[in-house]
Amino acid sequence: MSIRCALLLILLVLLTQFIPLRAQYMGVSTRPTEVYAGGTITVMFNIVKSYPGSPESKNKLLGFQVRFILPNEWNATSKEIWGYDVKGNSLYGRGVWVDNRTAKVNRGDEIIEAWVSIIARVPAWEAEGQKSITVLINATIQYPNGTIKEVRAVSTGYVYVKEFSPFVYLNLDRYYVIPPQIVQGNLTIAVMNPLPAINLDNVSVKISYQGKNILEKFFYEIARAEIPFQLRIPADAPAGDYSLDVSISFFADGKQKEIHISRNVSVRKPANISLEIISLTDRITPWENASVTMKISNPSAFTAKNVQVHIEENGILNTFRIGDMPSGYAENRKISFRVERSTSISIWASWTDEGESTPKRTEKIQRSISVGYPYYIYILVALVVIGGVIYAKRAVKHKTKAG
Repeated sequence: MSIRCALLLILLVLLTQFIPLRAQYMGVSTRPTEVYAGGTITVMFNIVKSYPGSPESKNKLLGFQVRFILPNEWNATSKEIWGYDVKGNSLYGRGVWVDNRTAKVNRGDEIIEAWVSIIARVPAWEAEGQKSITVLINATIQYPNGTIKEVRAVSTGYVYVKEFSPFVYLNLDRYYVIPPQIVQGNLTIAVMNPLPAINLDNVSVKISYQGKNILEKFFYEIARAEIPFQLRIPADAPAGDYSLDVSISFFADGKQKEIHISRNVSVRKPANISLEIISLTDRITPWENASVTMKISNPSAFTAKNVQVHIEENGILNTFRIGDMPSGYAENRKISFRVERSTSISIWASWTDEGESTPKRTEKIQRSISVGYPYYIYILVALVVIGGVIYAKRAVKHKTKAG
């Protein structure tokens, strides 16, 4: 029955004679209360004369008919009619199934408690969310004054449906790749517990990398599939993070569904800069610049970007830009810099790998530089001082003789 027909039927019930059952307690429940689409549930309607702690109805339920209204395109199978009358007799003999959604308990002795249940199957394509199940009741009630009437009522229960989606596992033997490289991958598609046992029909699988298909597969029917594949990263592949995308299309219960998943593949081109000090002026005069000659090279297989040499002295940092250095490149470079006083210096190089922004650096090289005058200056000063002393002594001696 379609949703429109079900709503129309409920509306007709509400617009016609609608008399509460008056202290007859009834309800609709499901077991389980949550189910995956494609699975089954037991839907139960229960009506009793009274519950413990509640007043007992003075009305008598002599018979009834119930019809289960399920969501659109849900299938139903009749299950059981159970209960007993005021004399303790079972309702098995009085209960009959009109169809797989409609049950009738024929008129007879007063019914104390009754259960009617069906098995409902949820279509595999059903959307996730809470679904309502309505039961229409047409009951024969005898009132205390002996009057017997047909009474209509409605009761509703709920079940939460979880989306049916097969388990999909996309595994790679590595997610960090240095080109050239072949990445081994495996895609698993499986319908397994706790999912209901449903075969997937007309399954189409596509795996793409950077917008290009690397694998396409088609299966007429599967419950489980293992799909190995290879991802080739060429030597000239640019560094960066890229998406490996999987699209799976299949039919379940006659309707199409799609699944999309992805994994990140990081292509890295790690460079390496080598810095070697060839010569360094370890002593300079106050009016001279210090200088260092170094060999800087890139022995790696990849280009080092934005290479710089750094010299730090007493918290003052001097940076000298070298630029990009391709694989295998080497050069000797002389750098001059100003030093005010004797000190220790640190020298290192930095660079960034292709496609990255965080700099890398070499180990720091520590050296000392002293600042002072040439030795001959000190000798000259000493000679001047000595000459002055001798001159002073002679002057004193000459003055003494003259006196």
